[in-house]
Amino acid sequence: VPEDVVLHIDEAGASVEFGGNIVLHAGVAGRPIKRVVSHHGSVSLASATEAECVEAHGDITVLGALRAELVRAGGGLRVGGNLEAACVHVEGNLHVGGALTVAELTVAGQLTVEGPAVMQTPTLAGDAVFHGDVTANVLRARSFAFNSGTLTARGVQAEVSVAIGDVRLQVDAIVAPEV
Repeated sequence: VPEDVVLHIDEAGASVEFGGNIVLHAGVAGRPIKRVVSHHGSVSLASATEAECVEAHGDITVLGALRAELVRAGGGLRVGGNLEAACVHVEGNLHVGGALTVAELTVAGQLTVEGPAVMQTPTLAGDAVFHGDVTANVLRARSFAFNSGTLTARGVQAEVSVAIGDVRLQVDAIVAPEV
């Protein structure tokens, strides 16, 4: 373990903090992961992970599912499986290979969700692409593509366009220059 790695292990789990890149293949010392923080690098988690907090100055990559209280990526976030979190902030793109369940979501780049998505009122600055059921209060983004499933929301607002594929709509209002 490099000298400047902060590693804390207790009954609740292991916490890892480091200035550079962090790659974890499993829990630490047989304990679950509590916190993973990279102050100047990226974080890569090679298996399904449950943690209180996962933060990186750069990108975060999770090959399996991720369940966390807080996820904060200064770059992009890529989750191979499901993403379930109380709070997610991503400065780059967010790609979820499975389902997305999140209370507070902020994405500066593009959001792509391959499975169903359940959100409150996300803050989406870029484009959003959904390939499954979407449930939200109000959705706002630059543009949307709803490709399949059911869209359930009070409202959808896009700056540019809303593309709707084979989707069942349960929406009070859609506001966009092009639908």
